[in-house]
Amino acid sequence: MSGWFFALVARELRLALRVGGGALIGVLFFLAVGTVVPFGMGPDLNLLSRVGPAILWIGALLSTLLGLDRLFQADRDDGSLDLVVSTLSLHHWSDPIAVLNEVARILKPGGAFMLFDLRRDMIAPFYLLILFATRCVVPRALRHIGEPLGSRNAAYTPNEAAALAQSSRLTGWRITSGPLWLTIEGRTTSAPAPHPGHDASAAR
Repeated sequence: MSGWFFALVARELRLALRVGGGALIGVLFFLAVGTVVPFGMGPDLNLLSRVGPAILWIGALLSTLLGLDRLFQADRDDGSLDLVVSTLSLHHWSDPIAVLNEVARILKPGGAFMLFDLRRDMIAPFYLLILFATRCVVPRALRHIGEPLGSRNAAYTPNEAAALAQSSRLTGWRITSGPLWLTIEGRTTSAPAPHPGHDASAAR
């Protein structure tokens, strides 16, 4: 057990160090927060004793968040991600084919992907429910911009989603759909498929 554990720790350390100072940035940020905040609060020892632990915890949390993007940057650069998941964002993309190409680039061969979104041709009861929510239920700010009905109107049908995937470099995909939703999902192949298909549910 100890052998694979130390191998895993060594691998993670190599990943953290090879991105160019990502681990050091977090440490420096933590030290900076612990040093600068007391100067800003003044010399009141009672106040510092009460808020000191909270400051340390907040600094530690923020310092760990700083390195998250850099932790996965190497995977995005060399195309070795295992999984890509997107939820309710497909209809927001101004250039969906470019995004699908990027998904294909960053996934390793055999990597899984699932892009989940609404379908514009949802069945009537769900459409009426979204229409009612837009006009009567959601906060005024959302109602002012026409949401969530606007997302439904901007969404794709299963056949349109299949056409997008067909036009991209994404391989191994299929379209699945339900009464309200659709997904572009599958696993990438080592070489582009000549005629990627989609299942029968896409035709509904």
